[in-house]
Formats: sequence, structure tokens, C-alpha cells
Amino acid sequence: MKELWMTFVAVVAFPFLVLEWIGTRIYQEMPPIPEKIEMTDGQTLFGSGEITSRAKRAVEASQSQEWRNPNRPSLITKLEK
Repeated sequence: MKELWMTFVAVVAFPFLVLEWIGTRIYQEMPPIPEKIEMTDGQTLFGSGEITSRAKRAVEASQSQEWRNPNRPSLITKLEK
């Protein structure tokens, strides 16, 4: 009976360990967000605030609109407040 419980614990715990490992790898390899994007002549194209706001809009645009309730704000809108 003890072997069954150990097998059960191993089967349940293993996927969580894999998810933790993958999440750690993704976090470590995430690209840095630049402070600003400049042209070669020094003119600033985008500041850090504009870069993050454009990224948020891109994420919202890529979400499936048919699954979202239009009367309920998205998670990103809640995080901005």
C-alpha cells in the first residue's frame, strides 16, 4: 500500500516540478525591455512607457474577442489601475 501512495505522490508531483522548471527557464530567458529606442542620429522613436503600452495593446489585440465579455475589463486593464 505504501508503494501505491509513493507512486501517486510521484505522479502528482512530477508535472508540477516540470512546470516550475519551464517557468524558471522562461523567466530567465525573457528579453529585456529597452529604456528607449533611438535612431542613428540620436532622435528618440519610443520611450519605455510607449514601448510597454504598445506591448499591452498587442497582447490585448491577440486575445480572442469572442471569449471576452465586453462589459468586463481585461486583466491588463485591471493591472494598469
